[in-house]
Amino acid sequence: MTGLVTQFDGADVRLQPVSKEAAAANVEVLKRQIARLQDRLKIAVIFGGSKSAPHAVINQTTNPRPWKSYESVARDIAQALRRIGFRHVELMPEDMSLGDRLRRAGTHLAWLNSGGVQGYNPACHAPAMLEMFGIPYVGHDPLVATILDNKHAFKAGADPAPASRPRRS
Repeated sequence: MTGLVTQFDGADVRLQPVSKEAAAANVEVLKRQIARLQDRLKIAVIFGGSKSAPHAVINQTTNPRPWKSYESVARDIAQALRRIGFRHVELMPEDMSLGDRLRRAGTHLAWLNSGGVQGYNPACHAPAMLEMFGIPYVGHDPLVATILDNKHAFKAGADPAPASRPRRS
């Protein structure tokens, strides 16, 4: 067999078929790695902070659409992560103190569940900050978040499909 050829970061990668025994061994290795992560990985689930909360923003500005915190959904995500065995999961509001909170918590990974705090393209603020902080995250990159959140950009023909590469920070 020649295997499956796919693209990864612009390079061809050949995936070779493996035997059932090798696949079972790989699954066991993966299970052990996940168990180690469940014990050690510090995850922040981030929801939209309120611009009216003390010290959330320097100056309150406008929002072109109604604001939602999505905090209840973030709580559900955090509970699900804990239920499957992750031991270090913390909820955090997206606001100007996010970087300090992430640093104090020693966060390794963020899970985004925020539409932003304020402004015309608020959905891109958290992923942009996380990229600047060097924190890997689950969620759309800043450009895709903006396109999906901004119906005018979306209708103008922008392609919201993410690049076929893993996101790194």
